[in-house]
Amino acid sequence: MTTTPSPCYLLQFEILTDEAAIVKEKERRSCFVLITNILDQYSDREILKEYKEQSSVETSFKFIKDPFYVGAVYLKKKGRVKALTYVILIALLLFHLMERRVREAMKQETEPLLIPGKKKTFKPTGKKILQSLENMIVVTTPDPLRREFPRNLKVPERLFRLASIEPEVYLQVRENP
Repeated sequence: MTTTPSPCYLLQFEILTDEAAIVKEKERRSCFVLITNILDQYSDREILKEYKEQSSVETSFKFIKDPFYVGAVYLKKKGRVKALTYVILIALLLFHLMERRVREAMKQETEPLLIPGKKKTFKPTGKKILQSLENMIVVTTPDPLRREFPRNLKVPERLFRLASIEPEVYLQVRENP
């Protein structure tokens, strides 16, 4: 029996790197948004150092950096950017107050709260609370100053009670909008 030699292959290659593209990509990936109104009082390095020392900032402001919640801002005037920033911060404050209010009320409860995903919890996140309310629907009535919930809609009354919110906030109509 004769054996045939197996073929032998030799590959040679050279790796070329585009240093300019690598530097540009590193800069792009290392950039993150940091909003402040104290630039005239502290250096960039001091502001970044202070920011890095606050662990809760990253988790609390995560949604501000997420394009899903806050997309591109096309404002030219600094005053308008500043005003929008304050509106976003007020929204963040209300978000955390609602979460805290529900969690505090849940301490008195014996039954967990059913949140989206069919999960039960005694510590719902603000995001899950808002998800529980996002499908709220109201319908108009022949009376232009009155709205109501559809009869087939299950109003999350327990969640409203825990948050100390009256479901009627969805039904109110201003006479002269």
